[in-house]
Amino acid sequence: MIKENLVFVHSFPTNSRALKGLIDYLNSYFNVIPIDLPGFVKEAPALQTISLKSYSDYVDRKVLELDLERFYMGRGKLWF
Repeated sequence: MIKENLVFVHSFPTNSRALKGLIDYLNSYFNVIPIDLPGFVKEAPALQTISLKSYSDYVDRKVLELDLERFYMGRGKLWF
């Protein structure tokens, strides 16, 4: 079975490592591609300008780099 692509963006204040269990579960059904927002993991340093637009532009660039023909987009959140 060919799985659909799911681009997965975490919510504040978490990252894809904190949501590993959820991502592992979703991998049973989708090809999950996590995108960590800048400032939440060492590999993606904080943006100079913090705004919804700057985060949105960042995610847009990351998705374009993936060069996916088709994908769904999801968001994950930890509940405290």
